Amino acid sequence: MPGIRERLAESWVSHEPTLGFRVWKTSDVPAMSTPHTHSDVEVNYLVQGTLSYLHGGARIQLDAPQFAVLWGGIPHRTLPPGLKGWGIWMSIPLTWIIQWQLRPKLVERLLSGDVVIAPSDDSDLSLVQRWYHDYVSEDTTRQRALALEVEARFIRVSLAPESVADQARVPRVGASGPYSKINVITDFLARNYQEQLSIKIVAAAADLHPNYLMRLFKQHTLVSVWEYVTRLRLAHAQRLLLTTDGNIAAIAFQSGFGSLGGLYRAFARYAPAFRPLEYRRLLAAGLDQAETRGINRQDFL
Repeated sequence: MPGIRERLAESWVSHEPTLGFRVWKTSDVPAMSTPHTHSDVEVNYLVQGTLSYLHGGARIQLDAPQFAVLWGGIPHRTLPPGLKGWGIWMSIPLTWIIQWQLRPKLVERLLSGDVVIAPSDDSDLSLVQRWYHDYVSEDTTRQRALALEVEARFIRVSLAPESVADQARVPRVGASGPYSKINVITDFLARNYQEQLSIKIVAAAADLHPNYLMRLFKQHTLVSVWEYVTRLRLAHAQRLLLTTDGNIAAIAFQSGFGSLGGLYRAFARYAPAFRPLEYRRLLAAGLDQAETRGINRQDFL
């Protein structure tokens, strides 16, 4: 019988198991061939070079030096030519972000699909380099300090004034041409995926013919409109499964599925290693109890 990763890879988007708390260096990585998701929050600190990717269907570009934060539950992949340069990447369990009791606006933005650029200064490079060296060390005291510093950094990001938070939003590139329409479509879907939708409704919002809209969207995102909507709804349901004790049927409707069966079919297609209740029980247990490189969450709660 195939393993979990093999079963997950059968769908158009790979739903990866949680990465847990990790810090790593990355450089000159080719573009991803398909989108993927995972339940962790990512920090991408680009030290040198540029990187473009699709996040939730929108084309995002990062230019060094930038400190970007995103939620991996939104389908995303890097675009050609991939990462040209280097940076320090971090993954943080979603439950940590929630337990840190950050200002709600930051969490809301991340979970709605925003890529957030944290207010940054010259100290960031030395900070993230220290995080990396603490992480790869075998010194549990240094690793505990690392976890506390990361939490403090996120608290300061969430404390930024609203005007700073607005300025810290990553621009979605493509002011004209096809990408401008892709941005209109994805913005509309991000605001309305919990509603009953049709191709005619989406096409009217983008001022496009329905057939052209479907071709354009598939060409630039590599997924169909309905695949994209289903993944947004599934990501919403997964967030509610992790962060609430809500009834599964209620979560299905709150996420935009017209029935409980719709949620189960989405899990069967895009996250076949789990059923909704299994996802809630197994993933929540893994995030709260797993030890990653000697760091136990209970050590610094």
